[in-house]
Amino acid sequence: LAGRVVGLLGRNGAGKSTLLQTACGLILATAGTCTTLGRPCAALDAAELTRLGFVAQENRFLTWMTVQQQLRFQASCYPGWDRAREQRLLRDLELDPTRKIIELSTGDQKKLGLILAVCHRPQLLLLDEPMSALDPIVRARLMTFLLDLIREDGATIVVSTHILGDVEKIVDWVVFLQRGKLTLNTALDELQEAYSEWV
Repeated sequence: LAGRVVGLLGRNGAGKSTLLQTACGLILATAGTCTTLGRPCAALDAAELTRLGFVAQENRFLTWMTVQQQLRFQASCYPGWDRAREQRLLRDLELDPTRKIIELSTGDQKKLGLILAVCHRPQLLLLDEPMSALDPIVRARLMTFLLDLIREDGATIVVSTHILGDVEKIVDWVVFLQRGKLTLNTALDELQEAYSEWV
């Protein structure tokens, strides 16, 4: 549903990254079916891919480029690239556009991956462990931005993590994977009513 934030949860190795990579057509399913934006993932074409944003757990960039060069290269693929959003995110996430990508820390590469994934205003945004390697201040800014993204674009966001606390404040739906199997698919409110912790 448009405007929903889904928390894709599970331990390390549960299959979260595999599911997200399958959903955006980077890898093909060896069994079963997967559809994204109403189309089989193996058949995604330009029309669907321009409506899709993806931040991988480990981004792959043209590391000899500067941040600005990578942004211009990616923007050339999207007629609707939002330069104002790009500049706002560079400022808010404190990312220097003149730095070479090879010089960036892991956290700064995460920031660049996010900017590249959202400036074409995708309708579906898939985030694979987006909070890892980010400091608490940037995490808070990222959370605020994701909420703004829902308000501005009505985007559906899927955030994978193995720590519910990372995304609990923004998700409204929870999907839990265990050893590649779906074990839970429910509203966050229902999950919170079903479980409690005594302190």
